[in-house]
Amino acid sequence: MKLLGSNRIKLNLSIDIIMFLLLVPLAGIGFLMKYVLISGQERNILYGTKVDLEFLGLTRHQWGTIHLVISIFFMVLLLFHVVLHWKMIVSFSQQAVQSKAIRISVAMFLTFFGLVILFYPFFITPKQVPAEPKYRNRNNDILPSSNIDYGIIPLENFPVQQTEIIKNEIIGSEKNYSENKEYEEFQVYGYQTLKFVAQKYKVPVSQIARDLDIPENLSGERLSKLKKLYSFTMTDVRKSIADYKKRQ
Repeated sequence: MKLLGSNRIKLNLSIDIIMFLLLVPLAGIGFLMKYVLISGQERNILYGTKVDLEFLGLTRHQWGTIHLVISIFFMVLLLFHVVLHWKMIVSFSQQAVQSKAIRISVAMFLTFFGLVILFYPFFITPKQVPAEPKYRNRNNDILPSSNIDYGIIPLENFPVQQTEIIKNEIIGSEKNYSENKEYEEFQVYGYQTLKFVAQKYKVPVSQIARDLDIPENLSGERLSKLKKLYSFTMTDVRKSIADYKKRQ
């Protein structure tokens, strides 16, 4: 019995240590994604629109996957921790709350609340809202105008180098606007694959791959990855689709 108790103590201590070693990376990766591997317009302002951020060769989304995996392991160990301390939890709850009915009600509420919070993402449908214009890969979203709004923060508040980057992006947008206008009906984004775009607009994959000089066997890769390797733009993809449609 004494040996069993000793093993139980060692098991509890091991689980506590592992939970701590998982909890610290959870917080660290959260800080990494929030303050270092930033996304959206903030990244564009700080680094320009031609840059993706990585740490140890992994992107923000890949670190997000690691964060999810670690959190699942942490939850499993937490359940083991509760099971191993169940008698202690019951004893403390009986001392704190004399009424059995109240104890059962609280336990049921905590169980229901925990299950709802844990699994609700699998049962919801996200609300679709109009996307706001971004600097990144959205040249056709910025209309030519002599009264361009550069954002809430005045350009003179940025470093000189970054100001030039933003101005060049907007000037390039104005210059290419007339060319992009005829392709704007084809919604093509970096997270989509070449195969998906071809199926969506009923264009042969081989046709788009040939126009972009991309091996057809890479049609399952995301466009954001392919354009880094083969130096094309989303406008080039839209143009390929539009040219094919004209020939039909």
